[in-house]
Amino acid sequence: MTYNNIYEYFKEDYELLNYFDPLSAALNNEQAALEVYHKLIEYSKDYKCKFIRLEYGYIFYAKPKWFFQKNMLVSFCLKPEYRNWIYVSRFWDDIRDCVGNHFICYLFNKNTRAIQFLLKGGMKIKKSNDLITLLSI
Repeated sequence: MTYNNIYEYFKEDYELLNYFDPLSAALNNEQAALEVYHKLIEYSKDYKCKFIRLEYGYIFYAKPKWFFQKNMLVSFCLKPEYRNWIYVSRFWDDIRDCVGNHFICYLFNKNTRAIQFLLKGGMKIKKSNDLITLLSI
């Protein structure tokens, strides 16, 4: 996983910052990709993680530390040119194949696009506060 791996998926997403971390100082997609890259590096220090690079998107997830915990979908992105029903469905299948049938995902409430994608895939909102939503399947 490199910064370029992430930026490759972000660069053509002209709406990215509309859904991005509300606490971020990123002013463009390059800065947003760098922030995500640093966050993924931090997760990798504490968890066993996997970055899956697909032609049309990427998936980054963390395996639990304890047997009773679920895998955690940490970051994912589908390239804008592939955001049609065929690839959206395929991407969800890829996420399930990689992360498993039971996992969690924390998202900023501002990221309504990703929250809706996960809800359509069958995830349920377990908790939410003013900043973050926890989804689970």
